Amino acid sequence: MPTSINALVNDAFDQAIRQDQKLYESWIDISTQLGGRALPFSLLGPSVHDIGTLDLVLRCMESETKAVFNLDSASRNEYEDQFHLAHWCQDMFSKIWISEIYEIFRLLKTRKLIQENSAFYELENHLRLLRIPFDKHEIAKEDRLKDKPLLKKDLEFKHGTSPLNRYSEYDSKDRRRVYSLESRNSPRGSIEWRTLDLETGNPVWLERLSLSDRVLEIFQNNQFFK
Repeated sequence: MPTSINALVNDAFDQAIRQDQKLYESWIDISTQLGGRALPFSLLGPSVHDIGTLDLVLRCMESETKAVFNLDSASRNEYEDQFHLAHWCQDMFSKIWISEIYEIFRLLKTRKLIQENSAFYELENHLRLLRIPFDKHEIAKEDRLKDKPLLKKDLEFKHGTSPLNRYSEYDSKDRRRVYSLESRNSPRGSIEWRTLDLETGNPVWLERLSLSDRVLEIFQNNQFFK
């Protein structure tokens, strides 16, 4: 009988929880506090719990990726085939995590369920800068372009290759406009993306693990809840 996929997935999540039980308990506490105080009788709490559990899995994957990067080239080659598939899974899970946690932040902001705080709004904006290109394939807050196409050269700045790839310009009125993000692994093994912040006019690199750390820091401070 072939190996059960369900069993493998279950084992992965179980091991991730066991490796950092303290962090898992923190996510449980956050889901209880957030779901119970911000939006009682909803599925917000379970949603936060799910995102927290996925965060644990991603942290394990990031730690393993970092370990592979620290190997010498000969040893690293032994993991090459396995690493490519693992990187694809890590990239997919990271994007899902970003999109889901952004929706939670958007809910808290639009429903005014959280007290005004600069750290919260800065993080919500950084999550948006990734979520919009991931799910809508466009630049976040593209209305700031004011109907003026953004040339490819304007996106290059001093950071090399444009994230627009083969497209010469980005026109917010073009139905087939597209905006794709450049990505790489950070020294911590996490995936980070280079995205454009139209509020500053500059590109910014955002790391998944750093964003998660900031989420935890904000939600562990109960004074933010109304």
